Order: sequence, then C-alpha cells, then structure tokens
Amino acid sequence: RLGLVAALGVTALLLQPATALARQSPAAAQPAPALTDEEARRVFTDVLRRYFDAYARKDLDGLSAEAGHLQGQGRIADVLAVLGPVESVLAGATRVVILPDGALWSLPFEALQAESGRFLVEDAAVSYAPSLTALASLQPARRAPGSRPIVVAFGQPVIPPADADRLFPVRASSPAGAGASVPSPRDAQDVAALFGPARSRLYTGERARADALAQGVPAGAVLQLGVPAVLTDATPLYSLLAFSRAGATGDETGLVEIASVMNWDLPAEATVMSRAEYAQPVGDGAALMATAWSLAVAGSPTLVVDRWTSPAAGPNVTTRFCRARFAAGARQPDAAESMRDAMRGILARPATRHPFYWAGAMVIDR
Repeated sequence: RLGLVAALGVTALLLQPATALARQSPAAAQPAPALTDEEARRVFTDVLRRYFDAYARKDLDGLSAEAGHLQGQGRIADVLAVLGPVESVLAGATRVVILPDGALWSLPFEALQAESGRFLVEDAAVSYAPSLTALASLQPARRAPGSRPIVVAFGQPVIPPADADRLFPVRASSPAGAGASVPSPRDAQDVAALFGPARSRLYTGERARADALAQGVPAGAVLQLGVPAVLTDATPLYSLLAFSRAGATGDETGLVEIASVMNWDLPAEATVMSRAEYAQPVGDGAALMATAWSLAVAGSPTLVVDRWTSPAAGPNVTTRFCRARFAAGARQPDAAESMRDAMRGILARPATRHPFYWAGAMVIDR
C-alpha cells in the first residue's frame, strides 16, 4: 500500500503501517508473513513507542541499529526504514509531502536516515497533509501585496485549578517525556520580538483570553499559540486549548475545544502551536488532523505544531521557524522550507545534531 504521485510540483508519499512491515526480514531467507491491518498497526505502534524511548535517551545508535526483534519482522531499524523502497524516487527531490496513516503521524520522517547516513531533512523540505484532497484544495492565506506580516501571539495564560483539573485526565507526558522539560513559557514573547512592537499584538497572562482570539486576526497574519494545547486522538474535536478565563469574576472556563475554532475568523498565513501536548505518546493522527482541519476552516491552512516538548536547555524549533520565515530580511520561503532551515540550523551543531533537539515539530499544509 505504497503509492507515489506527482502533484502540485512535489513528491507526495502515501504511507500506511502495513507498508513498512511488509518487507523481508534480513535475518530470514523468506519474506515475513503478511500481517493484517490491525496486526500491522499494533506492531508499528509498539515500534514507535520504542523509537520515542530511544529519543528520550538521546540514543542515536539505538535509533539506527536497534537489536531487538518484533514478531519476526526484523530489527526496529528495518521496520522504521519506511523510505527505503522509494529512496531512489526521492533522489534529488527538494520538496516532499507525507500523507501518513495511523501511527505514522507520530513518526518524524525528517529524521529518517538514508544509507548514506544523511537525514531526510538535510536534502529535502518535508511537510504533511491529511489527504490528497486537502493537498490539492487548501490555498495559502494571502496578505496585501507589499505588506509585511504581523504576529498575533498568545502565551503564559493564567490557568485556575478548576481548568487544570479538567485538563489532568487527558494530559500525559510528551513523546519524549522521559527526557524533556516544559518549554519556555516565553514562546509568545520570543516570536513577538522577531516582529517588533509595531508588527505584533501580544496577549499574555490574564490578557491571553480566548475571546480576544475569537475576535479574529488580520488576513495574512501569523498566529502564535503559546498556550497549552492538549490533543487527544480518542475525541479529537474535543481536544483543548487552555487560555486565561474571561470576565472579572472568572466564572467562564478558559478551555476551548478545537471544534469551536472553526467558527472563528482566523485567515492567518500560518498558525504556530508551540505548546502541544498529547494524551498518548503514539497516536493515530486524529487529533492532529482535527486541529489542522479546524484551523483550515477558520482560514489558516498552514499549521506548525510540536510533536513533543522541546528541551528547555535546547533551541526552540518553532521560534527558529518563525525567524526563518518571517524575521526582517528573511527570504520568506514557504513553510516547509522554513522548517527545513530551522532544523538544519540546529543539527549543524554537533552538540544538538541528535533528532531529539530538532525533530520535535512538523508542518501540516499543502
């Protein structure tokens, strides 16, 4: 179930877990027995959990040469080498769009390595899309010709105990939770500083309220959501954004369901969610697709979102993305190219070359 299609000038890969598992084990003379879809999903989910465990340990050798075996399907590295069968097709490609299925939404394709040892992101800009229909139909938001973008940034909300209690049942550690720390709460301020006071609207503390965002954003703006976003695949449209409570009495909750975002006017060039959390370390992508779709309906077709919590002591990938995409003097490539530049800037340093430091964000757009 691996299809290749040339669309919109990019190479699009349609990938399902069974594709990665339906290969011959290097330890066996015969091809491994075919798995049912359900078996493939279960095995691949287990593989990804081990993969994230390796990230948490910052064990690059473990990612590329895991010795364990899973149900006779070969080494973890063999199972994860999902680009292997199409590596020749990708040769020379500079732009790749991934259309993943199920647990593959949790896999950072940018960090997969070719036989040469190079990461995919070192050779190509990578983005993700829910489907070919979305890939073909979503149109980027446009700002007025000659104008420079502004940023509308939300961060450091005041979350009262009652709202925190509601978040607690669906909150879990990030995919790399064993080794990660909570990201800097100054994400919004850091991004606003890139734009300067004249081109930024900053809402922090008690001002970081959902009603301020519900009023809309200017066309072509950048929307920075540095508020907790708790995404759950079990009930994706009920995933929650946590804002400060509105009103003098604070009687209203500051929690907003992702589905509600569809009703807002948010024609942003890009939405950056830098504090995403996941109810399960490895999910089926339902919450990511619901979030991307809700924002697209609201007018923002490009979503930049954390895969896991960035290490507090390390570089912030989403802030670097904004610098590459929107800072004064930036050449303003598209979102996937900006993410590629941000990731390359981090992995170029030996101390932060491990994917743990730079593969924790993704671009979902056309």
